[in-house]
Amino acid sequence: MKSRVLAWSAVLAFLPLVGYGAQAAPEPPGAVSVVVGVSPERIWPYTTDDLVTPSDPVNLIFPNADPRALRQALMALDGNRTAYGFPSSFPFNCTWADAMGNEQAAWAEAKGWTGGDVQLACGPYDALRFHLRLFRQGGFTLGGAHFEMMIPNTADHQVLSWEVAEKLVAVDLLRSGWLSAPPSETAPLITTGFQKTILRALYNGLLANPAMIALLQGIGMPTSNLPPGDVRIPTDGKAKVLFANVPFDPVQEQISAEQVLVYNQVIPKPFCSGPTDFVLVQGPVHFAMEVHTNPSGFYSRGYTIAGALNVTPVNPFTGAPSGPTVQAIVSEDHRAQLTNQYSETTQIVLRNLLGEPLQSLSAVLKAGHQDSYVVNEECGAN
Repeated sequence: MKSRVLAWSAVLAFLPLVGYGAQAAPEPPGAVSVVVGVSPERIWPYTTDDLVTPSDPVNLIFPNADPRALRQALMALDGNRTAYGFPSSFPFNCTWADAMGNEQAAWAEAKGWTGGDVQLACGPYDALRFHLRLFRQGGFTLGGAHFEMMIPNTADHQVLSWEVAEKLVAVDLLRSGWLSAPPSETAPLITTGFQKTILRALYNGLLANPAMIALLQGIGMPTSNLPPGDVRIPTDGKAKVLFANVPFDPVQEQISAEQVLVYNQVIPKPFCSGPTDFVLVQGPVHFAMEVHTNPSGFYSRGYTIAGALNVTPVNPFTGAPSGPTVQAIVSEDHRAQLTNQYSETTQIVLRNLLGEPLQSLSAVLKAGHQDSYVVNEECGAN
């Protein structure tokens, strides 16, 4: 543990800053004006993991709602959504729990950059799940929800749909009894079309499973006559506005979860790479999460990832090894805190590839009390 703490301290102290000061990253271009409740608010219509690059669409807006209260309302529900058109079967009969996932930030003029302090998932951290990030912006909360699958033999997820996750959250807030008005759509945040893609090879694997074909059809994804290339994920470009007047009843609570996931998959080399660099990654990765709340309203979520993996370069066309196997050390530390007055989300990522030459990637994201993104990639001699 001591070595990991020293490593994180070194990252924070010595990594070069990429583009932003430690206190206030600039406003992203493309913010739009949206009526939230009774007043217009300028909102950037995406979430991001580097304070620059659009990632997921913002597809939920909760006027007069706090993420901590929304968390309580969703986690109090059972998984029976049959009255609203969802089948009584996996994954649509899931229940909500605190979630592990990459940290992201969202921007609105009200508070600037804020992190997704509260993350929830409907479904376990494997197979299929709905994933929701909540970003407090003063008196309202932004949400980014998606439906995703675990990429086989990895610890990583692939988004399959924005729209079905948005609908499921709206149904669940309706089921909670706390909606004071029917769900409504805002003016478009982004142009109706597509956001992100699914690797074609992964999608072909889904189409080879009859059960997955039915699921894809059910969430509005294509299953035939696909154009060449990766499969685009559609979005209507709108966010649902959910007037959820949920009372916040803070309690003393401590939740822990642990999981080990095993990699055994060929993936694009994640750093120090070119377009044809692929590696076979093998070995276990340990996930551990703790969530604490108390009667004063304090909420904290933290989780760590740690693993020692074997990494072998492979020919992407034949799958044959193209270099020696070396060890990779992976480590992540995620921290989020939310109180009545304070919000801060931090993610620290370390990747060390112990080959010749030594290669490494380090990245730190902060959003809320401080806003910055710091990244350093060391690839050795060419």
